[in-house]
Amino acid sequence: SARLCDDRTRSSPGQEERMYRRRDWVDFYFGLPFDESHAPDSTAHYCTAGFVVLGAVVAAAAQRPFDELAESWFFGPMGIRDAKWAHDPRGQVDSGGHLRLRARDFLAFGQLLLDEGQWRGEALLSPEWIAQIEAGATQLEGLGYVHGWWIEPALRVEGHPDPLRVIFASGNGGQALYVIPELELTVGFFGHNYNSPRAALPFVMMQRVILPAVRPEGR
Repeated sequence: SARLCDDRTRSSPGQEERMYRRRDWVDFYFGLPFDESHAPDSTAHYCTAGFVVLGAVVAAAAQRPFDELAESWFFGPMGIRDAKWAHDPRGQVDSGGHLRLRARDFLAFGQLLLDEGQWRGEALLSPEWIAQIEAGATQLEGLGYVHGWWIEPALRVEGHPDPLRVIFASGNGGQALYVIPELELTVGFFGHNYNSPRAALPFVMMQRVILPAVRPEGR
């Protein structure tokens, strides 16, 4: 069974705001009770603490800090020089979020996905990883969800009969990165609408303003 961790439900024992009040975030996750009401692999919830644990596991397996791995695997090859990581109260890198990037560097990850894991001729992501994103098998909140990316398989664009497949990353406040393979397009947003319904504005703007402009009626 899965741990009781659901960021969308404030009463959930694993809700992220509860984690932030603890000193050891990994220990917080492993101290959560199990959800006995569902069979294993039968349901999924968005859980920031899970990404914190994932980062800790990767760092332990590689025997290198998580931020050094990111620099070696992505930031260095992609020329990203101004990334700023947050840390937990113990000083460990926060792999669950709060990474600060310039807009152009944020967009670079969308381009990396558009180019099927290739960056200027160098493979930074494996074909198998890209194929899993394309499959989008896990269902979460009515969308596909794989490796931290959401997949909207059929986004309706105003004034157009044919929907578009959209891959996107979305964070609290309105931080969002959209990848539309059919249009060879990536779009990024930064926002400050934390814990507010206005955080959904990037998705609304994509659907009502940006995509209709990029995809004129009839195309």
